[in-house]
Amino acid sequence: MKTLIGIALLVLTTTLVKAQGALASIPTPVMQSFTALYPNVKDVAWNYNEPNYEARFKLRNKGMMLMFDESGSVSEMKNEVPAVELPGTVRDFVETNYRGWEMVKCLYVVVNTDPFHETYLKKGNEEVTLVFDRNGSLFVTVWP
Repeated sequence: MKTLIGIALLVLTTTLVKAQGALASIPTPVMQSFTALYPNVKDVAWNYNEPNYEARFKLRNKGMMLMFDESGSVSEMKNEVPAVELPGTVRDFVETNYRGWEMVKCLYVVVNTDPFHETYLKKGNEEVTLVFDRNGSLFVTVWP
């Protein structure tokens, strides 16, 4: 029975990869991990960012990204979140220091086991990404 389930999973993951046109490039443990985590997600864009495999997809109309190592372990996860779900300290920092900037995208990020919040801001032609640590303190500012 376990063999049958394993074969069914392999066929399902192979079908998913074929749909993206990258059959031989995604290791079986990566596909099995993804399928175990999100069995109902069918539309996945896969990229290889050496040495990791990146899966981008939508879940409940929110963008998500998972980064896997070759063994299938998740090393990074990003979930799109509404600005109102950011910690108050993050929202206050943006309102105080980036008055007039538009919050284009907000993400909840976990790298290994460390949580972060990312905000993408735009004002005219200017863009900036702010990354906050688990306590809502500014961690890094990235200008393009």
